[in-house]
Amino acid sequence: GVPVEIAGVYASGLLVGGDSYAYVPAPEDKLKKAKQWSDLAQSYGYTLPAVAIRFAMLPQCVKKLVLGMSTPDEVHKNFEAIDESRDVPLDLFLAAGEVDLLPAAVMDAILVGANSGTECT
Repeated sequence: GVPVEIAGVYASGLLVGGDSYAYVPAPEDKLKKAKQWSDLAQSYGYTLPAVAIRFAMLPQCVKKLVLGMSTPDEVHKNFEAIDESRDVPLDLFLAAGEVDLLPAAVMDAILVGANSGTECT
């Protein structure tokens, strides 16, 4: 398998409480989906940044993440989110699939990759 590095984990700030997506003002549908994800994360006792990090790291081929930050406070918050992300359960993503936050094909791929211990192909 080929090791993968992922950037843009926070969707240009949308997943850390910002209102931009792809470096422009976020459309209403993206804001709504981010709110749904945030509510789901909170219902499990996690922050949305931690859930975003965990989601990005689910495939076994992902070896590195690039997290954006521009202030010392953001560096600190990223370290907290990384620590918290280690405990985010797969059940949260199953619940996301049940409320149509994730398509079934994505769910299948994530669960197979996260549980198999094999590299991405």
